[in-house]
Amino acid sequence: MKIDNATKLLLVFYLLMCTVILGCGTTKKAITDIATWSIELKKGGCLDNCISYNIVIRQDGSYLYNGKYNVKYLGDKSGKLGTKKIAVIDGLVTGSNWNSFKSEYGTQAEDSQRKEINYNADRINKKVVYFRMEPQEIKEIETYLDILIQSDEF
Repeated sequence: MKIDNATKLLLVFYLLMCTVILGCGTTKKAITDIATWSIELKKGGCLDNCISYNIVIRQDGSYLYNGKYNVKYLGDKSGKLGTKKIAVIDGLVTGSNWNSFKSEYGTQAEDSQRKEINYNADRINKKVVYFRMEPQEIKEIETYLDILIQSDEF
């Protein structure tokens, strides 16, 4: 059986398109399999001397910060955290079982501070509002960020 040039050309085109389509699908899957996250902590004011700030940190180390009250840095600030600091935060946020957390802990009292933590990853979007009695994992993240934003290296 003899194949003419037009059929050969059509066959090569078909094979090339299959390769491109399958290759694109594989590349897309590989990109979406890379886990990326961001964490946001919002700490409101209280009747005492609570520190009040908002911070968003992304897995690449970039951050947006707004210091509001009783913090070392007031106002807006942005930058990039060093690899050691982001490694600690990465361990804290990825080591937490976000799906097990309730959406709210404690109740607001006149003297209590409202705190909100938002975790966003590929398939997880979790918002937790808390006043007290939050899980230990959330408390550890909050404590680390409190120390971080008050440090000279921030």
